[in-house]
Amino acid sequence: MIGVLDILKIAGFSATPQSRLVRHQHGRYPAEELRRHGWLELYQSYQGRSVFHHVDQIVSFYGVRGTRAAFYGVYKVLRHGPASEGRTLSGCLWSQEWHQEARFFYELERDARFDDLRDRVIIDWGPGTRSWIQKATNKPVLELQEPGRRLLPFDDYLEFSLTYGELQDLFAHEEAHREWRAHLSAVGGVYLILAEGSGHMYVGSATGEGGI
Repeated sequence: MIGVLDILKIAGFSATPQSRLVRHQHGRYPAEELRRHGWLELYQSYQGRSVFHHVDQIVSFYGVRGTRAAFYGVYKVLRHGPASEGRTLSGCLWSQEWHQEARFFYELERDARFDDLRDRVIIDWGPGTRSWIQKATNKPVLELQEPGRRLLPFDDYLEFSLTYGELQDLFAHEEAHREWRAHLSAVGGVYLILAEGSGHMYVGSATGEGGI
């Protein structure tokens, strides 16, 4: 079976003894919520322990169903300092908590060579999901999604929501998200549109041939 390091190597990745794989999954800070809003990079920069002090690069994943993990990016660890030197985001209330409660802030630089693989490579992290940081081993790849893929696999009619950007991706890359289109076009239903800025809500109903 092909491993994640095999795929990354094609794009120019070279593992070193100081390379680490990390899998983000936290009950208080849902990784999927962080990813969708673009907060995951800042989240991983704050740490309560000196986990990245002697690390030169991290291969970052976020947890999905079971022991699976989706690739997020490769980051160079440039330097570290006290959390008080870290950044915050005005739209992310959690960033104030990280700034105040963490001990260290790591300056990380995303390696753009691997951006095309973001959200597309799904690996099996293995049974040790509590070990969220590990040495760079060649974990098995379970799925390699088509280019343009941004959404996770469709899971449940009752427990999903889409941001406007994700809805755009769904239409812009139809083939890469064909199981989403197949599921949503097969049923009618009631939907809710929420304007995050104002809090205004609109309820609609999809009953035509095309479904939702």
